[in-house]
Amino acid sequence: MQVTARASAELDPLPTAVAQFASLDVAPAPRCFAVAGDTAIWARDRSLVVATAHRDPVRLDAPFPVERLEIHPDGQHAMAVGGEGRRLAVYDLGEPALAFELGSADAARHSMQAGFARLAGAPLLLAAHKKGELHGYDLAKRAPAFWVNVAAPLSFRVEATVALAGDHLAILGHHFSDTLDTLAIVSTADLARNPETLETALLERTGIRDSAVRLAAGPLGADVVMFRDPENNEDRDPDDDEPAGELEGFRGLYLRSLDTGALLGRIDHDAAIQTGARLGGNGRWLAIECPSRIDLIDRTTGTVHQLLGDAIALDPHCLRIARAAGARIELLDLAG
Repeated sequence: MQVTARASAELDPLPTAVAQFASLDVAPAPRCFAVAGDTAIWARDRSLVVATAHRDPVRLDAPFPVERLEIHPDGQHAMAVGGEGRRLAVYDLGEPALAFELGSADAARHSMQAGFARLAGAPLLLAAHKKGELHGYDLAKRAPAFWVNVAAPLSFRVEATVALAGDHLAILGHHFSDTLDTLAIVSTADLARNPETLETALLERTGIRDSAVRLAAGPLGADVVMFRDPENNEDRDPDDDEPAGELEGFRGLYLRSLDTGALLGRIDHDAAIQTGARLGGNGRWLAIECPSRIDLIDRTTGTVHQLLGDAIALDPHCLRIARAAGARIELLDLAG
């Protein structure tokens, strides 16, 4: 099913406010705001704040200037990347306190790329902080779990990972010789068992895979929602008689079954995002995090709504939204 995006309309019902927090004089910096369930985390420079609906905000000192924040879907772990992309700090949000660090101030700039995943329900950190290697860390044990070679013959640079339903995982990145970004969906269980899993998915083009100038992926219940923008890289030659692929030249959001890979639907939409933006959905809505706003798309009508904020963050797993408004941070719930 294809739906054509329509002009913005009044959002009905409005998101329900479930909690409000004082910002503790820490205004969320760009990319330094995240939410999972009832827990929000935000940062600016070396100041980081953790808040939940059941506990007052706690301000912590970060070991370096924070440039990016992410929170695990379990709401119990978060990571901060900073120091010009050289270092990573993992936080236990139950304390809350710093759990461990990776990287070095002497590393190459922007050499630290990381994201979250699950393995048999256990929370994982995936970090591409060593050249040509993707490392998995068990967050509960605070210990290495496995590693995968992504150098030869792939020459693939991992830029982001996104936890999907169960052990499913979207890996986004690019080949060093390619101007396009690439997305592949694999299983963390397969990664842990077989270090050639990612190589097989990319080289043999098995499973769910895409390449475009901009890509994003996120959970949609037991399925997956993705965004692609090929720009002009898939313009058809007028003399080409071959049938077009099911997504050839398409810019927008599309849905696939994680079990079969079947295309379930698509909606034309051009979001002002970069590869790896937060994206998710439920029975009624698709939501994509853009700078200073969330784009909400009605799955049935294609109507686009925008939820604005001084800063804004999306929990793609349950469509919880954190929004900064002045000195307050509010949590909003989007009804399904």
